[in-house]
Amino acid sequence: MIGAGSSYTPELFKHIILNYEDLKVTEIALVDLEDNQNRLNIINDFAHRMFKKHNISMAISQSINRREALVDADFVLIQIRVGRMEARYFDETVPAQFEMLGHEAIGIGGMFNALRTIPVIYKIIEDIKELAPKAWVINISNPTGIISEAVFRFAEFERYMGLSSSPNQATKSIIEKLGAKPSEVVPYFAGLSELSFISKIYHKSKDKLPKLLEEDFCPSKRFMAPENLKQLKLYPHPNLKVYYQYDIAVPEFFRTY
Repeated sequence: MIGAGSSYTPELFKHIILNYEDLKVTEIALVDLEDNQNRLNIINDFAHRMFKKHNISMAISQSINRREALVDADFVLIQIRVGRMEARYFDETVPAQFEMLGHEAIGIGGMFNALRTIPVIYKIIEDIKELAPKAWVINISNPTGIISEAVFRFAEFERYMGLSSSPNQATKSIIEKLGAKPSEVVPYFAGLSELSFISKIYHKSKDKLPKLLEEDFCPSKRFMAPENLKQLKLYPHPNLKVYYQYDIAVPEFFRTY
């Protein structure tokens, strides 16, 4: 886990514990920068307590040497924020000075973030090619969609997955609306994270998306106007409202922030 000093890391431990019988993880290496050593120590101690509480034998190590930790890894999970939260502050406030939206994953703020983060991702992948040639990379660093596009186009590396929680959240909302079991609903997603769309929603072998649109159902409270959704005939990620309803989204953004 690269960027393991993150406060999100214990959530990853939780899911490894919940799915331990299927995942069969036996060893975790926690990696972060030298100036993040204190946070890494805390996360390392917490990991030991979590796995011990659930009677799971797990070899856990920590390191500030990325190359050392990568040797023969099977999976490399990347969750980094280049420039830390201080840089995110500028990503979101500098555009606002010019009446533009600042966001960590889309628009000019997302591009600021991408320009800092993608070169670091490339360096990590080059290390993986050398030290863990069979490893799969799982990236959850933002802006996930832009990073994934850059990796697939230019990194010459195929064992890569970019993940986002947005599809899960939308799917849960849709399942509740249909009164269905999770196994009965198959949504079709195109794209990734903020750059994604739901193009079909199969329930009992029938596409229920047209009916849900007709009923003005939205899988997110932050969605755009129903008439826009009916024109599109699909569900965009809620953050794409800033493009489809720019004149509305921009004033809302500035009132919020």
